[in-house]
Amino acid sequence: MAKIEEFNKLGEALRAGLPLIGAWQRRAAIRRLAERRHEPEAVRLLVGALDNKYPKVAALAAGALQDLGDDKAAIDVLCELAFRDPSGKAARLYAGKGYRPSPDHEQQMIRLLLTDVLERGDGEISRAANALLKDIGQNKTAIDILCELAIENPKGKAARLCVRKGYRPSDHERACLFLFVTNQLDDYFKDDYDFQNLRLQFEKADAKTRAHVMEVVRSGDRRCVPFIVRPRKALNECTEAEIRLAIESCLRHKEWDGLFTACLELPLKYVFPVLEHFHKSGWEPQSAELRSLYRQVLEDSKGQTVAIPKQSKATSTVFERWLARGSEPQFAGASESDLLKRLESADPPDGVSIVAALAAKSTRSEASVGAVRNSEHWLVRLAGLATGLTKDLFSDAPKDSNFWVNELAGAAGVLEFWPGKATPADLERLNSAPAEAFVGKLGAARKVLSSIVAHRITTGVFTEMVVEGGETAAEFVQA
Repeated sequence: MAKIEEFNKLGEALRAGLPLIGAWQRRAAIRRLAERRHEPEAVRLLVGALDNKYPKVAALAAGALQDLGDDKAAIDVLCELAFRDPSGKAARLYAGKGYRPSPDHEQQMIRLLLTDVLERGDGEISRAANALLKDIGQNKTAIDILCELAIENPKGKAARLCVRKGYRPSDHERACLFLFVTNQLDDYFKDDYDFQNLRLQFEKADAKTRAHVMEVVRSGDRRCVPFIVRPRKALNECTEAEIRLAIESCLRHKEWDGLFTACLELPLKYVFPVLEHFHKSGWEPQSAELRSLYRQVLEDSKGQTVAIPKQSKATSTVFERWLARGSEPQFAGASESDLLKRLESADPPDGVSIVAALAAKSTRSEASVGAVRNSEHWLVRLAGLATGLTKDLFSDAPKDSNFWVNELAGAAGVLEFWPGKATPADLERLNSAPAEAFVGKLGAARKVLSSIVAHRITTGVFTEMVVEGGETAAEFVQA
């Protein structure tokens, strides 16, 4: 507080107007600020003094600002003020000295540059911005910022420039949002045909961005209608993106009861990161039995983090479509024995769909696991790992003869396992596992899984959850 008051007094002294004492106060203040030119607040006052009506004060301020050396904090403040007033004296000083913001402030500066050249088009900074736009194809940061400006105003100059040049954000989710709000729907549906990424971005977005999305949804393109009309889906029928969206919604709205109930069904790759939020929430279930389980789970995970080895890379649009076909009647309506018989002669695409249908069954039999794990087609084996059907509770990584299966498979079995599909044999395996299975990087996860599986199998009473989507969110609700 004392420092702020000191700078306030120096600022008042720069404006002193008394005939004799005023000149002394102004000179003393500007010299003091020049000595402290490496402090951000001093830089702000020096920039303001560039337009001081007393020429000596303005000259001393300009001299001090030309000698900032390599002080990052001071230069960042000068750059910020120059960018905010592109036709002012600070902007000319910035351009003349060749100052550049530090990496931490680079994105903010580039954003100001681009906003300036697109909306104003005058001053020294505009020339710098035009130079940036000329070489923007080599600057990913600048393209990302330009695309963000387009998302904020899909009908503005930035959006028109992005569409004309074919620019897209480097982040895939943001790229889907960008393509949608700028009405590049043909390109959008090639990447996000089922709205997975758009829904994730919609849930995180502010009201203005949501309005841009809904304007496109209501524009009359029939392909956009399913974004609004969304039926309930069982958790094991949901995509990873849909589950993540529902989890984010619960955390945002502090819906702890529904979230914990869902955690008793979901694989630990979703659950374990959520436990940290439960630790901080102070919430507990009302039911004594659930409260005991909740406390045990938090105790098992206390102070532990689980580094998921790697997320599945088997997420190409084609592969996802093959997996999605597993829910079609021709596959989902068939019995396990029929699916296994068809798997023997199926080509790889149908084989992947058959694996998805087998994985969706309420329980997994050793016959299904063995048939998929030993299939001669590597895509079928990959589907088994991608759906969690063939992953082992005590194996941290797949060990397949095919390089691509090992490369694309993703997280370990204990993190992919669906507690609702657990059998008494699975619980027996967990209970009889050696002590070393419960230490190490996935030991805590196995402890949590053991507690959840034991609860589900021994009590036999649990609330089934589904995901219900609306226009603005996805949430867990009771089936």
